[in-house]
Formats: sequence, structure tokens, C-alpha cells
Amino acid sequence: MPSCHRVVVGVRKLGVRSPEFFPSLFICLALCLPCAAANPSSGTAPFIFDGNRIYAELAFVRPDGTLHKSLAFVDLGSPSTIVSEALFRELQLDQKKPLTFNIGDMPIHVDSSAVTGDTWLPFSIADNRRVEALLPAGIMQKYQVVIDYAHRALTLAQPGTLQPVGSPVPCRINEKTGLVAIDVSVDGQTYPVTIDNGSAYTWLRKETVEMWLAVHPDWQRGIGAVGMSNMRMADDGIEAAGILVRIPKIKLGSFELRRVGLLAIGPSTSNWDFIDWYAQKNAVPVIGWLGGNVLQNFRVTIDYPNRKTY
Repeated sequence: MPSCHRVVVGVRKLGVRSPEFFPSLFICLALCLPCAAANPSSGTAPFIFDGNRIYAELAFVRPDGTLHKSLAFVDLGSPSTIVSEALFRELQLDQKKPLTFNIGDMPIHVDSSAVTGDTWLPFSIADNRRVEALLPAGIMQKYQVVIDYAHRALTLAQPGTLQPVGSPVPCRINEKTGLVAIDVSVDGQTYPVTIDNGSAYTWLRKETVEMWLAVHPDWQRGIGAVGMSNMRMADDGIEAAGILVRIPKIKLGSFELRRVGLLAIGPSTSNWDFIDWYAQKNAVPVIGWLGGNVLQNFRVTIDYPNRKTY
């Protein structure tokens, strides 16, 4: 831009009127204007909301520069990037090429060593749309992230780009996984939980919830997961023995969540504790997570660099 600025000043001083000059001026401006947008500081992609989960429309960049457009499952509860085996080969990640994809106009670069191919992908969602990748917390923790459920838009921005809006709630982040933990308050007691949009429903530790039910038995709604709460659909007894609960109020800082549905889960039939395993991915030993059934009612901003959510 500086060189073009000097050209325009010269026009004004010399009073140039020659029509032959203006094509040159146009070319100069055309060459300079993309420079400002060459490295956009943020990008926004539309997403599909299906089964209380988010699937963002991304453009994966092939080694020859052409684009492979597909859906990616956006999961704040997963640390690692996963793509289908076919996409892994197509992008030449098996040849140590870096993974590059665009979210809106902003390119994201990931070292191939941090990406795996898995037969779990692809799978189909609404209208037979193919999901070929998983976009995890491990990548998103480098940015400011906005999940706008109302407008079905996912935004990633470089640190300091966005001015967050909403009720601020401090968070803790496990830098190895990117998982975000916040403190919530139930019945005057504070507990750490994860913000996990990748989970269709809110799950909490049964041992903790049973203490609440001893005081408030009317909170219990039933035994056994149904609908979205039955999101794993496994036969290890975790969901079948879970307790469906509705909490009248959960506080996040000065903010309140009303009538929160959750599933209280305990160990499996083989005595494997899902919450213990999940807690290891977090910066603190959480009692579970807030899932898509709660988050879908809000615009969620996670300012990873400043350790705050809104």
C-alpha cells in the first residue's frame, strides 16, 4: 500500500488527467489491495447442527492448491485431529505434507505428525452429508473461538482480534489437550466441569449427583439414558444405569442456566469409570461436562489466550 499511496499523491500534485494513466493506477491498486487480506486474522464457516452436535464446512487444501470441501465434526472434548483414511492419502499426509484447511478465508496449518487417519471416518449426517474430519480442541486452543448456535457459524480468530461479548467466566485449559474447564455452582457448592460441544448431552458423575438427589429427590426424572442422553449407545451398562436428572439452576459466575437436563453416570459393568478417564484430559479433575443440549441455547466464546469464556 505505501507505494500506491505515493502514486495517488503524485496525481493530485501534478494534476494528471491523461486517460492513459488510469489503467496503470488501477493495476497498482489491484495488486496492492489483496495484500491487506493475504493473511486474514479471522475466518468464519457455516455449520450444520445435527443431533446436538456441530459439523463445520471446511475447505481442505490439496498439495496442488485445489480444494476438497467437506464437513468436520467440531469437538471441544477431543485433543487430536482425525481425518478419514482416504482424505489422509489425498492430502498426502502419509508423505509428511502439512495439513492445511480454510475456515472461511483464514488458512489453518497443522503438522502432519499431529494428524491421524481413522476408519471411524467418514460417516453421514442429515441429507446424507459426509463428515470426513474431526476439528479438535487441540487445534482451536491457539485462537479465539466463537460458536454462534443461533446463526450456525463457527469463527476462529488470531489472539487479540475479537472483542468478546457476554458474561465472562474464567477457565482453565489443559495445554496438552486443549480441553476447557470452568467452575459451576449447584446448591451453593462449586464444581469443575468441561465445556464440551462435541457431546450431545450433559453428563456428570453419578456419585456427585446422588448427593444432590439426597436433598432434592424431585430432581430425578428416571433411570436409563433415552434420546440424546443415550449418545454412546454402548452395552457396558453406563447409560442403562444412568440417572436422568433436571437441575433447576446452575450458576456460571454471575450467569444462570435454568432447567438443565443431564445424565448422571457411574462405572461400567467391568468397573471402568468413564468420568475418571475423561477427567484425565482436563487441567483439573472435572465431574463431567456441559454438552450440546445446554450450549445450543447460547453464543459461546472461548478466548483461549486470555483463559476466559463468554
